[in-house]
Amino acid sequence: MSQADREITLTRVIDAPASLLFEAYSRPEHIMKWFGPVGWPVTLAEIDFRVGGTFKFAMTGPSGVQNEPFGGTYLEIVPDQKIVYDNGFNFEKMMVVTVTFDETDGKTKLT
Repeated sequence: MSQADREITLTRVIDAPASLLFEAYSRPEHIMKWFGPVGWPVTLAEIDFRVGGTFKFAMTGPSGVQNEPFGGTYLEIVPDQKIVYDNGFNFEKMMVVTVTFDETDGKTKLT
């Protein structure tokens, strides 16, 4: 299977400037407010937001038990434009995630 066969692209337009959304990805106190599915909040967020820096997150489910942490390494950071990182459980690299921030008229398309 080729890499292209394993790629997923998600796009969302948010009525907010790219700088605000970029910051929401880069600071643990923000990640803990929005990252993860409903009912599974991030209860551990450690971020060293720089190229080569790492992050570690864990979510806690409805049972109140914190799940196994997951995380990765920041591979590329372009302020207010792009974040690339690898990600996996036990820091085994399972995927590479690229988030781009494309702002037009105060709205930002995240891809």
